[in-house]
Amino acid sequence: MLLPYTILLRMSPFIYGSVETAEASTGIYYRSLVGWIESPVWLGVLAILLIFIEAWLLNHLLNRNRLEKNLSSIAGLLYILLMSAHGSFLSLTPVIVANLFVLFGFQAIFKIYKKPLSAIYIFNAGLMFGIASLVFRPYQMLLFLGVLGVLILNSLNLQRFFQFLIGFIAAYYLSYVVFLNLGESAAFLNDLWYFRLSNPFPLPIAGNVILAITGFLILVVTLSYNAYMLKKSIQAQQKIDLFFWLMLLLLVGVFMATGLELYMLTLLAIPLAALLHMNVLKFKNNFVPEFIHFLVLIGILAYHYSVHLLQ
Repeated sequence: MLLPYTILLRMSPFIYGSVETAEASTGIYYRSLVGWIESPVWLGVLAILLIFIEAWLLNHLLNRNRLEKNLSSIAGLLYILLMSAHGSFLSLTPVIVANLFVLFGFQAIFKIYKKPLSAIYIFNAGLMFGIASLVFRPYQMLLFLGVLGVLILNSLNLQRFFQFLIGFIAAYYLSYVVFLNLGESAAFLNDLWYFRLSNPFPLPIAGNVILAITGFLILVVTLSYNAYMLKKSIQAQQKIDLFFWLMLLLLVGVFMATGLELYMLTLLAIPLAALLHMNVLKFKNNFVPEFIHFLVLIGILAYHYSVHLLQ
């Protein structure tokens, strides 16, 4: 049911013909993808498919690693909600494309827990995180997350550090070779080092509201830290810690952007969805979270369509 749910939340741009693409801080892979597809409609369709796949991958990641005793699809549902909450999130943003590789990287890094022979997983995590950073530059902060992941879930030594680093660098080296053969090596190199911070304020009213809601959700998961760790195995606790580190590093990574846009708040969708689903599961009465979800869903849909109807 996640696919029709995704379509429901992201249908308004197709009805009103307002599917757009992002511009600020986009990586060379994202720009190549947008230039290759060109059609805004097909870009919107691709965004729906990617978010559905990512929601499924997030559910699979959390359920496979038993971060909660009860298996559920709540994290994927929350991910779709967070990725579709605002009108500026409804285009094919670089975050949507990059998150696919972030989740693949998390799957690899989670497999190294207490494994002495984990080189292939460490390398794959570095490779996936490297590709994600080539889609959206603020994801270069994943370099630090990978090192922390090896340190927390296994044990960091010089060999494992270089295994991850070589995987990360391999994404850049192989990409450079590809763009060199395409005659675009200069554009690739310029893309790596161009940083120009912009002031996003003042935001419109809707932007301030979504910013305040994001801050509230960050506060909720931060205050829930002890509850997340209660009656959990050491392995589950360490993997939950990685989601907190991801959230912190991406908050810093936003300021690496070459122009701050509201859609960059979706950088936090993976850690927030992964952590908030544990809050939902703690409700003994299902009516409360279901009622809140219904109100949020109706509110998001009303906002999406009212924006177009009032134009």
